[in-house]
Amino acid sequence: MWAKYGKIFTDNMSAEDKTAHPNPTTNRYAGLLERMTKQGLRLAVCNVTLRAYLQIIAKEAGVEEDAVRKELVSNVIGNAVVVPAGVIAVTRAQERGYALVSIG
Repeated sequence: MWAKYGKIFTDNMSAEDKTAHPNPTTNRYAGLLERMTKQGLRLAVCNVTLRAYLQIIAKEAGVEEDAVRKELVSNVIGNAVVVPAGVIAVTRAQERGYALVSIG
């Protein structure tokens, strides 16, 4: 998805100083996440964030939101699943003994 929509992703990321901290041009964590899912890492994609990005992508690329959603969801990393809200999924997972580790 980075090859196709990378510029849209980076144009919509926030960084205080994009000169000192430029946005990435690829998903630099993709390989690591793929390897870690094979070791038991479980990934969740926040539907709130997904919806925001698919609306931006659909508008900027001139395509239907449903088509973008299907494309993004079918290309998630590893075993990732889309959850209604990331913050709720994290809270529920932590209640069951999981830990949150943010890498991006």
